[in-house]
Amino acid sequence: GDVNGDGKISALDYVNIKNHIMKTNVITLDVYLQAADANDDGKVSALDYVKVKNHIMGASKITL
Repeated sequence: GDVNGDGKISALDYVNIKNHIMKTNVITLDVYLQAADANDDGKVSALDYVKVKNHIMGASKITL
């Protein structure tokens, strides 16, 4: 969830995942790709985007 490595899951991480999915700013470092894969299915997809959004909105929590 913490895609930019600042120690918290925020809208910046949400935008980074969206940009990666849309291929406008692809995440290349393995540690950030692992963080972007919020549902641990081995890929960064819209499901991860939704999981991070839900965390930010308080609907569910991702633990760091």
